Formats: sequence, C-alpha cells, structure tokens
Amino acid sequence: MLAQGATGTISGVVSDSTGAVLPGVEVTVTNVGTAQSRLVITGDEGRYSTLQLLSGDYEVRAALAGFQTGVRQGIRLVVGQVAVVNFSLQVGSISEEVIVTGEAPLVNTTNSALASIIDQGQLADLPLNSRDLTQLSLLTPGVQQVRASISGGVIQGAAGIRVSIGGARIYSTGFLLDGSDVTDVSRGVGPGGAAGTLFGVETVKEFQVITNNFSAEYSRFVGGIMSMVTKSGTNEVHGSVFYFGRNDNLDARNFFDLEVAPEFRRHQFGLTVGGPIVKDKTFGFFSWEAFRQEQGNTFLNIVPTVNAKLGLFPDDGSSCSTIGFGATLNPAGLCQVPINPDAQVFIDLYPDPNGAILDAQSAEFIFAPGTPTNEDFFNGRIDHNFSDRDSFFGRYTIQGGDRGSPRDGSGTSLPFAATILNNRNQYLTLEWRHIVSPTTINTARFSFTRNRWTEDPDQCGQGPLLSFSFFDDACMGQLELRGPFNNLGLWVEGRNVSNAYLYADDLTLTRGQHDMKMGVIISRYQTNDFIFGNRGGEWRFDGDVKNLITGSPSVWFGHVTGSIGERGVRETTFGIYFQDDFKWRPNFTWNLGLRYDWAGVPTEVNGLLGNLRDPLNDTILTIATDEPYFVNPQGKNWGPRIGFAWDPFNDGKTSIRAGFGLFFETILPYHFANQIRRSPPFSKSAFVAGPAVKAAFPGPPPEALLPTSLGFQIAEFEQKQPYTMQWNFTLQREVANDITLTASYVGSKGTHLQAQRMINAAEPFVLPDGRNLWRTGSTCGTTGSEPCNPRRNTNFTDLDYWEYSTDSTYSGIQLSGRKRFGAGVQFQASYTYGRSIDDNSRVNFSDIQDNFSKFPTDNYALKSVNHGLSDHDIRHNFTFNYGYDIPVSGMSGAAGALLMGWQMNGILTLTTGGPLTVLLGIPSDWDRDRESQVLAARPSIGPDGDTSPVNGDGRNAAQYFDPTAFTLQNPGFHGNLGRNTLIGPGISTFDFSLFKNTALSEGVNLQFRAEFFNIFNRTNFATPSRGAMGVFNGADTVPVDCSVYGAPAGVGGCDMVVPGTEQINPIAGQLDKTNTTSRQIQLGLRITF
Repeated sequence: MLAQGATGTISGVVSDSTGAVLPGVEVTVTNVGTAQSRLVITGDEGRYSTLQLLSGDYEVRAALAGFQTGVRQGIRLVVGQVAVVNFSLQVGSISEEVIVTGEAPLVNTTNSALASIIDQGQLADLPLNSRDLTQLSLLTPGVQQVRASISGGVIQGAAGIRVSIGGARIYSTGFLLDGSDVTDVSRGVGPGGAAGTLFGVETVKEFQVITNNFSAEYSRFVGGIMSMVTKSGTNEVHGSVFYFGRNDNLDARNFFDLEVAPEFRRHQFGLTVGGPIVKDKTFGFFSWEAFRQEQGNTFLNIVPTVNAKLGLFPDDGSSCSTIGFGATLNPAGLCQVPINPDAQVFIDLYPDPNGAILDAQSAEFIFAPGTPTNEDFFNGRIDHNFSDRDSFFGRYTIQGGDRGSPRDGSGTSLPFAATILNNRNQYLTLEWRHIVSPTTINTARFSFTRNRWTEDPDQCGQGPLLSFSFFDDACMGQLELRGPFNNLGLWVEGRNVSNAYLYADDLTLTRGQHDMKMGVIISRYQTNDFIFGNRGGEWRFDGDVKNLITGSPSVWFGHVTGSIGERGVRETTFGIYFQDDFKWRPNFTWNLGLRYDWAGVPTEVNGLLGNLRDPLNDTILTIATDEPYFVNPQGKNWGPRIGFAWDPFNDGKTSIRAGFGLFFETILPYHFANQIRRSPPFSKSAFVAGPAVKAAFPGPPPEALLPTSLGFQIAEFEQKQPYTMQWNFTLQREVANDITLTASYVGSKGTHLQAQRMINAAEPFVLPDGRNLWRTGSTCGTTGSEPCNPRRNTNFTDLDYWEYSTDSTYSGIQLSGRKRFGAGVQFQASYTYGRSIDDNSRVNFSDIQDNFSKFPTDNYALKSVNHGLSDHDIRHNFTFNYGYDIPVSGMSGAAGALLMGWQMNGILTLTTGGPLTVLLGIPSDWDRDRESQVLAARPSIGPDGDTSPVNGDGRNAAQYFDPTAFTLQNPGFHGNLGRNTLIGPGISTFDFSLFKNTALSEGVNLQFRAEFFNIFNRTNFATPSRGAMGVFNGADTVPVDCSVYGAPAGVGGCDMVVPGTEQINPIAGQLDKTNTTSRQIQLGLRITF
C-alpha cells in the first residue's frame, strides 16, 4: 500500500532586488532531456511550486514585464527531492536574460523526513560485488545489513540483501520501483533473484532511502522505504554495453578453504539503449543483464569418525561394560558395537572425515561443492506525451533464473544434500498523469507484481534416499543426530506463486502556501504455495553415534496421513491519505499528514484454514474452520504525521528539522505463512517415542502408535494491531561549497509486534523461591518427547502460537557528511550509534538470520526472559565511500592516452557484531517437546557473571567464546542466561576500484575497470553455527525427590546433575564460515554512448 514517490518538486520564491516578493511571475520548468515544459505563475507570496516532476536535468526561467528574465541551468532533480530554486529579479527588459548555472542547494529546508539519495555517479562507479544495487542502501545512516550468518537452515525462495532500518525488523522495509511496490509478497522482504541479488545497476537511475518519519503517502511498512527510479529515454540516443568477469585465479583463498581453493567462475554482461521513438513525444529505454556463475563454497561439517562408523569405540578400562549397546572387546582393544543392518545405509551416507578429529565420535569434513547459477534481468520502459497536459508511462521488468544450493532446507551441506531453486519475478507498472491546471495534477497508476519460486531436492528418491513418511511421493526424510553432528537427509520441498494487484490515484494541489497531496490505494494479494517442511519424516537420535549405528532413535516426527500442504490465500487492503506541506513562513514549513488504512482478514480459496479460538480449552472437535481466521484489528488505523523544517538564517545553508509519525503495520499473508499451511485440522504432525516406535525404524511408525493429541501452528484469534511510532530531531549545515554535515537523533517505539511461543507448554510447579520446576524424563516413566508435567490443554501437544504481544524500542545518533561531485571528487561518510531492544525479532521464514532467540526459553515469562537486544542490533556502524578523478590533463599522444582518464572509487565498512543467544545444547526444562527444548533452552550464568565471554580479541576460530563460563542447571529448571547476551564478530572491509576512461569518439567512452573486494583480505568471521552455540553435550544425573528443590511432598521424581560429569560440546564456539569474501578481483569493460 504505497503511493507514488518516483518524482520530485522544484519550488521557490521570486523577489525583486529589495527582497519584496513578486506575484504573477511566469516560471517555466523544462526537462532538458525530453524538452517537456511546465508553466506556473507565482502567487501573492511570490511562491511557485511544480510538483510531480520526473527526475532529471532541468532549466528554470522566471519572467515578468519590467524585469530581466532569470534563468537557472544545471538543476539536477532526484527522486523524492524538493529542490528550492529562488530568484531575485533585477529591473530591466524581459528580453534580457541573467543566466546562472548551478545545482540546487544540498540542505533540506522543506521536509522533516530523514532520507538519503544514492545518485547516478555512486550507482555507476562504486565497486559492487555481484552488482547488487541494494548494497548501496548501506551507505545511508541508520541502515544496516542483517547477514545470513547462521547455518541453521536456508530460506525458501530467493531475495536480495536483508536490511534493518532504524531498528525495525527486516520485513518492515518497503521497496518501490518507479513508485510501485515490488516488495516480495510471499515473504515481505526485498526483491531479488536466484543469485540472491537485485540486478539493475545499469537500469536504475537513482534511488532514495527514507529512514524515518516518511509522509502520509507511504503506508504498510513501519521501518523505511527504498524508492528506485529506472532510466528513461531522452531526445538523444544513449546506452551502454558491459562485461564483468571473475574467477578463482584472481582471488585469495577463504580462511576455511582447503589447500586448493574451490572453483569459481562468474560472468555478468548485458546492454542498455534509450532514446526517442518520436522526438519530443515518445521515448523508450530497454536493458538486459545476464548472470552466469559456477561457484564452489567451502563448508565445514561435523561427521562421525571412521571408527565410529564401524562401531568401534575406545575401551574405558571396564572391558566395554560401561559402553552399553551390547559392545564387546575385540582383539585390537576396541569396543565393537553391533551395527543395525537397517542403519548401515544411512551410516554410509556420512562421508569419511578429512579434517581435524574432535573426539572418539566426531571429526571435521570439509566440502567445497560447485553450485551453478544462471539468471537474466530485462527491463523495458516507454514514456509518451499525448499533449502538454497528458502523459503516460509503462514499464515491465522480469528477473528469472535458477540456482543449485549445496544445502538442503535444514542446513545440511554433505555431498548428497542439495536443492535446486528456480525463481522468477515480474513487475508491471502503467501510469497516466493529467495536468488539470498548472496547480492541479492527477496521477492514476496500476501495478502488478508476481513472485514465483520453486525449491526441491535435486536427488529426491535417488539411490538410498529413503522416505520415513506416510506419503509415497515424498523425498527422503531426515536423520538428526543431536550434538555437534550435521543432519542426514532432505528437509524441504516448496513452491510459491504470489501476486499483488494495486490501483492508486493521487491528486496534488498547490494553493498559495500549501502543497497538498491526497490519494487512495486499493490492493489485492494472492499467495498460492505448497511448502512441506519435513514431509519425508524425521528420525531423531540423541547425540551419541552409537544410537544411530544400533538403530535406536529417540523420536519420530513428521506429518501424518491427512495433511494437506497446498494453500491459496487471498486478502484485500485499502488506504486513503492527505498530506499538506504548509509554507507557514518563507523559511519555515510544516509537514502535516493523516492516513487511514484498512485490511481484510486472510481467506483460503478452498476453505483449508482453521484456528483455535480458545486454545487452552478447545478440543479437536472445536477447531474453527469457518471465517474469520482471526478478529480483524485493522479498522481504526488513523496514522497522523507531523513535522517541521526551519531555515533559521533564511539562506538555505542551515536547517533545523523534527518530526513524529504513527505508522500501522498491515497484517498480510506472509505474517502467517507457517501458521496457514500448518493450521488445524488440515495439517497434522506428531512426535512419537518409545520402544515400539524404535522398532519401526527406518520406516514411519505404525499409525496405531500415533498420539490422539496432535500439535499445530495457530494464530491469536483476538489480535492486536501492530504499530510503530517514529521521531527524529535533525540539524543540517552546509559548511563549505557542496559539503554538508548532518546530525540526527532518531527514535522509534514498536507496540503489539508479532511473536511466537508454545502456548501449550506444560505447567510448572512454582517453588517457594519463585522458580518454576518441571518433573524430568528419567523419573516419570517416559523417555519420549512429551513433558512429564501435564500440558495446559491435554487435548493437544505443542501449540505453536503466533500473537501480537511484544514491544521494541530504538534510539540512535546518526551522523553524516557529504560532498557533492565537483572538482573531480565526491565523498560520503555516515556513522550510526544505535541500540535496538525487543522481546522477539522474527516472523516466519522471512528472516534470514537465525540466532536462536526465536523461541522464548520460558513460555510463562515471555517478556522477562526474552527482553534484550534485537537480533538485528548493531551498536556501531560506519561507512565511507568516495570517487576521485585523478587530475591529469593537458597531455596528448601516447602519454595522454596512458596517463589521462584514471579514476578511483572505494567503500569502507566498519561495524560491530550482532547479538547471539547461547544455548544449553541438550534438553533440560521439560516444559515442552524435546525439539523445542533444544532450540530454546539456555544455560545458567557462571560464577564470574560474564554473559559475553568472547575469547581474546574475537579472532579465535576454534573457539570464539568460552563455554566453561556457563554452568549446567539441574534438569527441570530454566537457565538464567538472558537472550542475545553474546556479541558476535564484527566486520571490517574495504572495497576499491580503479578505472581507465578512454574516449573512442565524440560521445563514446570505453572504460576498463579493476575492482577489489575486501582488498586487504581481512577474515570477517560469521557467527557460530547452531551446533556450535550449544554449550553442553550431556551430564550424568541421579534421580531425586522433587522436594529437595523445595517442591511440595508427593510431587514426584526429579533429577540432579552429578557434579563434575558435565560434558562440554567439543565444537562449542567454533567458527566455520565467514561473513564476507576473501580478497576478490573483478575485471570489467564498459562502453557508454
């Protein structure tokens, strides 16, 4: 639900030499490239305003009888800009012209929103790895990348980089292309393709990043807006032909590569052309970009040792009696554990280790598979002027391709586990603009967006890959060996087609001191998908290889007969707004706005949507499958905006600005992606344990053993409306010609944000000291996955509950300095000191970072135990970018050809690390199923109280943090370590490029480019993988009566850890990947004309 934003405004005041304002002046604004003109007349205050101008180069003329005509040339208008062009006319003949050449002032004296422009020079010249234009958004204060640093899984589909703006969640950023919303409808994240990038560096002219208090014309998103504008044709033919190439021969080895670096080949090439179809009337611009890549990635996996795969384990001196599992001592002095023939085929799927031996059971396997990616990007745009009053523009963009991934959906990267992603995005925009009068303009727009992707295992059903499920056509299931080991098997199958239809109509009016804008937007969303995580079933083994080789699983988990994976979800939204930029004084502008938004409740086309309206009392017979899915909270969403911009010295060189806005988040289908496709009673899954289930291995358990109570994902029925308040206070000053400094205090407060918890967790015993206690597995007659204490609703097992219950706060200081290009140099520096705090940072699979804080460790104290740093919190973030034309001139011949035309560009990035949650690594609290315990349980703080025990300077890849700083609590208790207390590794990188420009003929330039990414080859470690975030592998326990902990007599049995038997996870704190590349070199040729 986003309005326009692809245009700009030129406005100003016309006065005489004494400063008196001049009404009735004819001001003509002309687009130099297309010769299109707009005539306006100054009002009683001498003010003029030309709204809805396409970005480009303009000339402005002011004429009045009795005065010389003022002419301003070289005005470059960029997207979202209000360029102030004032005139002081001198007495004389109207035929006399006073021509001044110069760009519009840099200081923003008209608007309270915080925004930054990425201009044509930065887009064309700065070094970009993969040529992903959205990387440049990171140059803006308050914008930071949320990196794919955790190996806990891969995200379905394809997308560009994820960013957090002003402390907001990553799905809170909107992406506009020529004013139309191109945000990925299925996941709420930025657009991108199979290569994980958004192409269009040669297609996009410029883009604006709005980071705080955007006007009422924008809606749906509560973080920020990235507004991109494509190039268009002009009266001159122009374009480019380009090629960029990379290969491993030019690159440094990654820190984790084997002696021979993986193979790498990348080719990016294409062309653009734009020009007149009918001079001064019709213009076209077309572009094509291609991406071809074969890339090897190094993955560090943990697999069983060779001896462990053979069932051989060292004797502990007891003649194998303590080994168990029927082990006998062989002549070599090793304990031989008999191998289950049914397990042999899966044991053989684990490759032999080729790295370090960690202990008697685990070792490293380093694997560098090659993965191909092929993708194409096409864009076509037509601009046509029917008359001076009516114009039309249409654009169609398509980006599609496929990519092989060396991982399955669970994060496994062993030789047989891989997926194939196919992706295609299509964007269509049609716009008609009618100039009713010089002060009234109406713009009507229709846009269509389609995101389609499929992701399937590329070896489904081949060879020994067996299914453990009730579905004959399912791929192989998954074997999960707890502890440090990588999983075996294939996890995800999926496909998604999502459509968005949007109609918008905007009316802009200039009335005296008021520039007003109002409009209506209607959107229709369609999401059709089939995503069946773990459709092949899953066997889970406790973290001892002997459990696997003897075929002794602890739990089977999977979907059962009757589950339906397909869903078709529909939703309609509606919004209206009014915005008034009121020039209260010549040097003071009020920005006043109001917006109303309404959204319907998602529906499913085949009625495959159910919910529990009273989850603590409902039964399987009271599941509600009638509409609505939830009570709609989106009927009172009136969002005001207020701000001001003050030019205290009335010279255009200083501004004081402030603003406040209330922004409502639209609840769209991607908020409920998992819940909808796993809603009761159409999705049925079960955890099953016990000796009879083990006997069924490796096939699925007999249906007779399935529990009558099942688990589901459900949504809060009486939902609350999520919203965010934003505010800022900003000082800006032009300190020298073309150089400005900006300082801002920025804040936001999010309320009723979406969160996830297990609402049907087992109820604890509350001890006299206030702690919660749960009976534990070894003392209550079960070794299965279910807790011992009764659940709150015994009709179901786990109920994964999504509600709007958490809050967030952000505050930051944002500093920036910028020099506009001039005298052969431009630069921009930005620094953000920010702090983001919340109770939960994630929604469904749209989040790419998994730092294990998604599940609250205590479902009865959600806020108190989960309140902490946001997953996307980055305390310090500094970037610096520059472009410099080396000043060599006046030479001719061979010397001139060699020494002239050189240019340097660079981007420096320095950030601190993001927060992480340290995990216990083993089941402990027994308030829910075993899986959720392992994902959520945390240890306790050690005696020294250090909650972020980073080893040394954080450069120790073998052990980033010290696991011995934490202690193992007794089973049945939650650890007291908070969420996101460990700070991960930071990033320091410098990208550099060197160009040589050679003029081939008039208007034709050949450019050779050498680009160096991470030129100093610094290793920027990523955060540890999921297995390495767990501190413990286990401990010996003894049964005790729960009364020793203060529980009432007769409660039952508990367990107590035997001191000194705690087993530290051998890979705790291990780093196994990097967040940035090693030094890589890219060579390119680019011809422009």
